[in-house]
Amino acid sequence: MAVTSALAVANFLLDQAKAEGRPIRQLKLQKLIYFCYAWYAGNKGEELFSEDIEAWQFGPVVREVYLEFKDAGASPITHRATAMDWEAFDLVEPELPSELAEELRPVWDIYKAKSDAWLVEATHAASEPWGILVKKVGHADKRQIPFELIKSVYTKKVEQIGASG
Repeated sequence: MAVTSALAVANFLLDQAKAEGRPIRQLKLQKLIYFCYAWYAGNKGEELFSEDIEAWQFGPVVREVYLEFKDAGASPITHRATAMDWEAFDLVEPELPSELAEELRPVWDIYKAKSDAWLVEATHAASEPWGILVKKVGHADKRQIPFELIKSVYTKKVEQIGASG
């Protein structure tokens, strides 16, 4: 069962970026969200959020996050994500639970200084879920990258880190 939403993860990352004075664009935000999701899957064996991760041309993308920030184009994102709270019938800014923020902060710390090009290359590697799926399909066609594939790849990475540490 998913523990948060992709928009809450986006807001967490945008808050981290703002606090450190690091402009963040859509492409980098998408890759950071993906790495949060993937490492969480590898560590916990469950989905961080229920939104699909899709194989787009420049790597993994969460469509809901793309739609929220597409108006920024290639410029830095300057606002937090909002979502409809249907019970209150009002727009809210999704928040990450604090215990989850502590789990995701190391992912931010590892990837925050990486360039967009590095992040694209990293997610496109043949051993990564995007690379495995695109090789099977022949191109990035915005199909869902299965959770089980992401979990399998990142569980092995977590085990390798444990074995070497």
